Parts: sequence; structure tokens; C-alpha cells
Amino acid sequence: MTLFVLIAAIMTAAALLCLLPPLLRKSQGTQTAETAETANIGVLQDQLRELDADRQAQTLDDQAYASAHVELERRIASSTNNANAIATPVQKRLAIAMGCGIPVVVCFLYWLLGAPSALDSNNLLPQAPSQEIGQQQILGMVQKLAERMKQTPGDAQGWIMLGRSYFELQRYQEASDAYAHLVQLAPDNADYLASYALTLALARNKNLQGEPEQLLERALKLDPNNIRALSLMGSAAFDRRDYEHAIGYWNRVLPLVAPDSKIAQSTSSSIDEAKALQKDSSETSIIRLPNAGNDSSVDK
Repeated sequence: MTLFVLIAAIMTAAALLCLLPPLLRKSQGTQTAETAETANIGVLQDQLRELDADRQAQTLDDQAYASAHVELERRIASSTNNANAIATPVQKRLAIAMGCGIPVVVCFLYWLLGAPSALDSNNLLPQAPSQEIGQQQILGMVQKLAERMKQTPGDAQGWIMLGRSYFELQRYQEASDAYAHLVQLAPDNADYLASYALTLALARNKNLQGEPEQLLERALKLDPNNIRALSLMGSAAFDRRDYEHAIGYWNRVLPLVAPDSKIAQSTSSSIDEAKALQKDSSETSIIRLPNAGNDSSVDK
């Protein structure tokens, strides 16, 4: 049975190898198709930027953003790889139909005329879950992009894509390295500085103190209304228990976002928490200082 399946597979593959190459060979219309493919890449990159803007405005949740982001990058990678080898639409559809149809027809005929029970699942190789395959494909694409960036270190858009990809994979050290390259190419871009600060802090166990905070200060000098930089500076002050400055930074965020957005709600909650902690610390100081003075006088 195994020998039969092997022979059938070889014969099917041989038939496809004979039929598909002529259909996929580039024609005179290829140049037009390549131009369209290049334009498509630009559209997809614009969609990426719009997606990031939606996330910054908190109109998308994290799961929807991650799913859309990975799909757009997959389509960009696919379009880039196909830009130099595109079949005409009719030829491509025909090739796909034949490539998918011939194996289906072969399997159907075998099921109809042969012995389908012989194809027991115990005799077949186990298949990896679709989610695992998808993750492997994503990792492979990111690795290819990383290799390409070694050859084109001046491609700012490539570093953006690489940094975002690593960020979505929660590989924060690699993400911060990518943004470090990007900041070298565009040192006066507040968004890049804020993204670099965030990934660097995450790579350092969510610690915003030191270099990440310095990067955020640079970002706010370039753009005093940068929402991400203001939010992170508030978090850095909050971590130091500097609640007054944390509240100040977060109050500057609220006029910049929609009142009913998630970022507005989250920022308001953070402000309320900081105010409560600020009040508690103030009351504690007022109570303890007189006691400390009385204790000192008693000791004397």
C-alpha cells in the first residue's frame, strides 16, 4: 500500500512539474503586474501605519491588533518575494487550479475505485497543529527579514517592521536592538525614541529608569504631545513614587485622546490611583512626625 501511494505521488508530482512551469513563466504583461505588486506593497505599508495609529488611539484591542499586524506583514513579505516572478492572472489561476485539482482528482478516484481503508491514519505521518505551523512560518519570515536587514542596514522601514515583529513575539531585547538601529537612522523622530524606550524597558524587566527615561525625555523635547512618551514618563515617575509628576504627565495625555477611548479610561484610572497613593503618603507623614517627636522627647 505504501509503495502504491509513493508511486502515485511521484507520478502526480511529475505531471505537475511538466504542466506548471509553462503556465508560471513570465509573459509580456509581467512588467505591468510587477508594477502593480510594488504599488500593493506601498498600500500594505500604509495599512500598517494606520493600524499602529488605531492601536495608539486604543480603537483596537491587543488581540485584534496582533492578528492584523501579523497578517499585513505576511502579505508584505509575500508581495516582496513575488515582485520579480509574477505570472499573468489567467495563467496563475490556471496553474493554481491544476496544482490543487490534480491531487484532489487522484485522491477521489482512489477513494472511488481503490481501497480507502488502506489509508489508515496510523500509517500516516502525524501533522503538526495549524497554530504551530503558523508560528513557525511567522518566525521564519521574521528571521528572513532580520537577515535582509544585515544586507540593507539603511532601510528604516525594514527596521520598523523588524522591531514591531519582535515586539509582537515578545522578544523585547531583539526589538530594542532593532529600534536602536532605527534611532541611529532617524535620531529626531519622537515616535521611534518612545518605541525604543518601551522595548528597552521591557527587555530590562519593565524598568523605565535610566536610559529608557532619558530616551523619553528626548522624545518629549522633540514632540511635547507624544502620547506614548507622556504615558511612559508618567509610569516612570509612578514607579519612583513621584506621584505628583506622574499625575502631571498623565493629565497631559487626556486632552490628546478621545474621552471615551480605552487609553483615556486607563489614564484616568492611573491618575486616580496616583492621587490615592499621594494622599495616603501625605496623611502617613502627618501622623508619624508628631509621634517621632514625642518619642524623641521621651528618650531624652
